Amino acid sequence: MDRPKNPPNHLMPNSTNMSVSNGNIWKEQRYFSIQALRKLGMAKQEMEEQLQSEIHKLVEEIDKKGDECINLDSFLYSSVSNNILKLLMGRSLDYEDKDRIFLNDLLKTMTMFFRPTRIHAYFPWLKSWMIKWKIWGYDRAECFMDKLGRFIEKQIDNHKRTLDQYTTRDYIDAYLQSLESTKIENSSFSEKMLKGNFQSLFSAGSTPSRATLEWTLLSMILYPHMQKKVQEELDSVIGRERQPTWADHVNLPYTLAVIYEAMRQNSIVPISMLRCTSTRVKLAGFDIPKDTIIMTNIWGVHHDPKSWENSFTFKPERFIQDGKTFRPQEFIAFSYGKRNCFGEDMAMMTVFLYFATLMQRYSISLPDESKEVQQVLGVARLVVLDNVLLKRRK
Repeated sequence: MDRPKNPPNHLMPNSTNMSVSNGNIWKEQRYFSIQALRKLGMAKQEMEEQLQSEIHKLVEEIDKKGDECINLDSFLYSSVSNNILKLLMGRSLDYEDKDRIFLNDLLKTMTMFFRPTRIHAYFPWLKSWMIKWKIWGYDRAECFMDKLGRFIEKQIDNHKRTLDQYTTRDYIDAYLQSLESTKIENSSFSEKMLKGNFQSLFSAGSTPSRATLEWTLLSMILYPHMQKKVQEELDSVIGRERQPTWADHVNLPYTLAVIYEAMRQNSIVPISMLRCTSTRVKLAGFDIPKDTIIMTNIWGVHHDPKSWENSFTFKPERFIQDGKTFRPQEFIAFSYGKRNCFGEDMAMMTVFLYFATLMQRYSISLPDESKEVQQVLGVARLVVLDNVLLKRRK
């Protein structure tokens, strides 16, 4: 499977990256990125320590608000994406940092921008029209992406000045070191590719995890009896004195099942990134030409009544068997195949630690006068938790 030549990604600057590449370029860049991020601690103890540090900062900010309604959405934009920034450029950003505020605005803008541009995949001739007339927020998105490009260039330049071939601080270091040691003609490694990979990894490492966490928290608002059950399990297994760890997830089947069910029912990415056939194939008697666009209807799979009884009912117990959490093969929240999400382990660790800590520490609800929560459909399905109560548990 390849990526189509005209996906929405190619509308924007910095569109040279591994997520839209094909063939050997894709294989080389993906393999390098997986190995580099793993060496930097992705989904390992080092990453858990980073997550715990960010979660500690988050609860400190929440505690400052006391019993006030808070814009949890804004806090989570900063906190969750700081974790991927730490891997990519070696540092996180304070909530009030001007670069932090810019990156939060960028993530919100790009989510809205990709909502209509999926149409472009089916009608490539719309590209020139969209650019000419600046429709669907293209001009705003383009402006943000230009600024992001300059932000990434600044980080790369800073790393060049302090680069040590024997010390790898982050993804930028690893990539620059590879550039220095790889002098092969026609290599896929370049600073342009580094910029694109940074952009792609930042987006993929920020939005899905935050969106999953917010949908899971919304489920606790909608089903307070389930929220109480999660808290009782946490109190029984962990207590209130220490922060949850990733190792705890095996002993918290209901808590983990709630996360899985939120992922299934809400299907954060309802349709996977577009793919296309790399060659002509025959499947089930059908002749499928080369370059045929292929979509994975994740929402459809997750709501198929043949696989999920009462598929529109929120039922965490469907992920529990013999007292342990399990995932049936019909659960494809991270897509499937060779182009699936290679950050799955980090994403699950992130969502679990944030969710377990927040549920251990607070009870979440909407203020009495609030009856609805805003939803946004873009490249991902988002919920906006901009007015919620997080009451410290006694």
